[in-house]
Amino acid sequence: MLFYDLTQLEDAILAALAPLKTAHGVKTLESYDLQLEDPEAWKKLAIQFPAIFVLFGSMDNRDLGQRQLEMNSFQIGMADRSLRKGEARRGGATVGGAYGLISGVRGVLAGKILLPGLLPAMPRSVRQAVITDGVAMYVATYTIGQGYLLP
Repeated sequence: MLFYDLTQLEDAILAALAPLKTAHGVKTLESYDLQLEDPEAWKKLAIQFPAIFVLFGSMDNRDLGQRQLEMNSFQIGMADRSLRKGEARRGGATVGGAYGLISGVRGVLAGKILLPGLLPAMPRSVRQAVITDGVAMYVATYTIGQGYLLP
């Protein structure tokens, strides 16, 4: 039975999201490395929008006797220029903006088996993280499960 570490899972998510570079013009697709902790970072990053960041969130183990089920939670940060004015925000994935990224990420991740032996990636939530100075960022949580046997 295969067992993947967190780096392998994160790399699989990044690979699954790679088509969004073309489909949605994503300029930044990478693991989150505290790039946005500095308020000035938002201004610097804005020229690299749309942006998607992947960050491991948590792991919950479900004890099923000898068989164990590990549920890994990943956060997908999606940032772009805010299209809150007018009806542009209602255009979905074809218009762009943060709403388009949310739809695009869901389209390539939801229900997809990222590596052999994994359970499908399942969307759990999407929450607003930041809306400021024409920037909108949302964070989606996806879980990816993998089973393993105890010796």
